[in-house]
Amino acid sequence: LSLVKIKIRKQAMNFFPDLIRSNIPFIVLLLLGTVAFVAAWRLYRQTVPAISNPKKYVLGGLRLMVVFLVILLFFMPRLFVIFQTEKKERTAVFIDNSLSMKMADEGLSRWQRAERIASRLSSFSDEPESWERYVFNSDVRKAAADSLRLSQGGTNFEKLLDFVKNKGLQKVFIISDGNYTEGAYPFAAKHYLNTKIFTIGVGRESGPGDVFISDVQYPRFAYRGKESKIRVELGSSNVQARQSLRLKLMHGGKLLSAKRVSLGQNNTRKKIYLNYTPQSRGLKRLTVRLDSLDDESNTLNNAYSIIQEVLKSKINIALFSGQAGYEIKFIRFLLNRENDFISRLYVEDSRGKLIGRPKAIPWDSLDVLILQDYPGAHSPKDRLNKISSLLRSGKAGALFYFGKTPVPAAAEAFSDFWPFASRPVSAQPLLSQHYQPGKGAAFEILNLFDDLALNERFWQIIPPLQFHFKAPRLKKEARVLLECNPGNARYPVLISRRKKGHRVYALLGRGFWKWHFLLQDEPELQPGYNILLKEIVRMLANRSALKRVALEAERKSAHPGEAVHLKVNLYDAEFQKIKDGEVVLQVRSKQEKFELPAERDSSGRFEAVFIPAQAGRYVIQSGGYRNGDLVGLDSVALEVIPLEKEFLHSGQNSAFLKRLAALGNGFYVPQAELDSLRKVAKTEIRKIYKEKDIELWYQPSLLLLIIVIISLEWLLRKRWGLV
Repeated sequence: LSLVKIKIRKQAMNFFPDLIRSNIPFIVLLLLGTVAFVAAWRLYRQTVPAISNPKKYVLGGLRLMVVFLVILLFFMPRLFVIFQTEKKERTAVFIDNSLSMKMADEGLSRWQRAERIASRLSSFSDEPESWERYVFNSDVRKAAADSLRLSQGGTNFEKLLDFVKNKGLQKVFIISDGNYTEGAYPFAAKHYLNTKIFTIGVGRESGPGDVFISDVQYPRFAYRGKESKIRVELGSSNVQARQSLRLKLMHGGKLLSAKRVSLGQNNTRKKIYLNYTPQSRGLKRLTVRLDSLDDESNTLNNAYSIIQEVLKSKINIALFSGQAGYEIKFIRFLLNRENDFISRLYVEDSRGKLIGRPKAIPWDSLDVLILQDYPGAHSPKDRLNKISSLLRSGKAGALFYFGKTPVPAAAEAFSDFWPFASRPVSAQPLLSQHYQPGKGAAFEILNLFDDLALNERFWQIIPPLQFHFKAPRLKKEARVLLECNPGNARYPVLISRRKKGHRVYALLGRGFWKWHFLLQDEPELQPGYNILLKEIVRMLANRSALKRVALEAERKSAHPGEAVHLKVNLYDAEFQKIKDGEVVLQVRSKQEKFELPAERDSSGRFEAVFIPAQAGRYVIQSGGYRNGDLVGLDSVALEVIPLEKEFLHSGQNSAFLKRLAALGNGFYVPQAELDSLRKVAKTEIRKIYKEKDIELWYQPSLLLLIIVIISLEWLLRKRWGLV
């Protein structure tokens, strides 16, 4: 019976609020009450006919309430009601299963020790079945049978803290070696947590001598026959004597470069450069390897793998303009920001001579020609014939800009390559209004951003262009990729044409530079024009045949466990996108071969995600089908390299774990002192305060109360002869 009474009392305590606050100060409420009292007292001090004092008190009280409530409404009154409830703590255990946990100390790996610690920690709890269990590496996952093992991923504590915050946990235990390798440094930003964090360190805090490679910096692209320079950052810790070791750069089993390195004692750091000359094109997995010490504690950090793409050569671009102007200078400015582009500017003066006495034009090595308002009125015929010959040979593609000042009559030498059926004719300038990207364009060159909503917004808000030519008639092979509506007309802005191995693009309009500079307040959209220009140049430089099946991977290298997003587009004979096709994706490596599921969206594009389980070279092949018939094949190579930086530090980072625990008002515990967590592992009942905001001035019940009081007062006045 006494237990029942206690429960009823607790429920009653939770039913009534612990605190009621108002947005109006008490002194103001007191003044309002005084004003209302004076108004009611003066009204009912004398009445005709006279009534007894009790009746005056009733009527005065009703009038006081009406006056008080009406005046109160002008202050927009609100009540903040706080209730107290009791709730059991939500407790979770997070076990680090990143790659660094494979390192062993005294016969046991850190992962094995972490499993034992987690099991013993659960025994301290009076309700272990209520605990939530997770594993974390580069991501956080619910602990399940398939996840209770080592992963190949890195360690991202930033994601772990975000996960804890979003889950609303009250108490967490983190079992880790504290070596973070991915994401932002978790203490670089402020994390506001209402969670107690207890960290448990695994692994030795320091070990015997160790030499390591901490970082490798290298150019993303290298070129066949051209020397490439790679910077290696390496060091040593707890080494007692100077060591002379060999640093090697390997491609498979082939030695590309080597240097003898001297590492002194007491934590040396050095930067060493290795040079090599690639001899073949393609995606190369290179490994930098440092010799090990005789008694080294951790040899896993003596190697570092990188992926470098070797190209035939840089893309050589020649920019021709009939006169000096801002547009051509800005085009060159954008192209010069790309490491694999070499752009040369050739601007003619009013006599047709090149401004600035540039070096001789390297006609034989040019890959792309950009002709901005070119030719001019006095462009030399021999230069025009050279351009025509280069285009006719198929060695270079061309991008034509038609703004305001090209002289079509002077371009007969290469007008065959224009996408126009006749010469462009000058007209009164028109201003574009709305841009309309074409659908099904080859290689989706107008999809400038991965985010489709961002891409659509770019084409909606870019500044207008001016058109100084009538809308031209197009050749049969020409395709309009982008058009706009100046006035009531439809005007092509971007046109492509490909015939007999010749590929050209034409941009019509004046003021393309505005697409970049006038979007400075939109940092996400500003790169759009730069991306479009680079894509056109790369497509012109690649003179291979267009593919009916186009497979794209977001990157050419990854780490084990890292997701790689794939996109596949199917095209028909006219290079319009196929929306009713099917795709089969097959992944091959030395160890395995399997199919990858792909999903189709409403536009007909297929998407898939590939998560490699281990290091190695994978070839992903895409087969496109329509009505059961093969449309075409495409493939990409993906190099998956181990996450060597997980092994950079052989010891436990206890300083990091202590700071992490302090962030949640908890404390750090070495694995040998696990018993100190017995008390905090017990499930606690927490008092939770919930605040409810009631806007009185917005409540219909308050208005109804005022009406009821006024009505009651009027009825009493009528009954007592005052009305």
